[in-house]
Amino acid sequence: ISHFGSFGNDLMRMNQTLNHFENLVKENPESAVPMAYYGSCLAMKGGQSNVVQAVSLVNKSFEYLDKAVELCQNDNEMVEVLMNRASVCKSVPEAVFNKSQIGAEDYTKLAAIQKSRMKEEGLWEDEQEKYTLAYLYINGSQCYKTAGKETEAKILLQEAKKALE
Repeated sequence: ISHFGSFGNDLMRMNQTLNHFENLVKENPESAVPMAYYGSCLAMKGGQSNVVQAVSLVNKSFEYLDKAVELCQNDNEMVEVLMNRASVCKSVPEAVFNKSQIGAEDYTKLAAIQKSRMKEEGLWEDEQEKYTLAYLYINGSQCYKTAGKETEAKILLQEAKKALE
């Protein structure tokens, strides 16, 4: 998952991180952000597991990621949670999990939040903010393309171009 970095073959570090977020979820089961990170960690562990375990872990990860979206109370939480879920949706095999469209929709929501924030804070000329917006649109486009939604993918690519103008 791109925003997390990679644990590579460091299973001990992965398990420590997974346990950390699991404990945070147990301490506060209504907290969206730790729940989203826990879900992402489960998906990453799935990537290091055999096929049967991987499918089970990824399915479990989406239970936590989807619940985290429901628990969001503000845009800041929504950004963290949607980035987690969108990244997992983009990373897992479409033929097995059929999550690319959800990832595209999450990236599109993230782009809308980013645009709104840029407008409210007068950041339209900030290059880094423009690149962030374009990044969200491009990732959404890639997800739509994976889901077989070519028209939607092209629309988001056009939005990415506009963001960089």
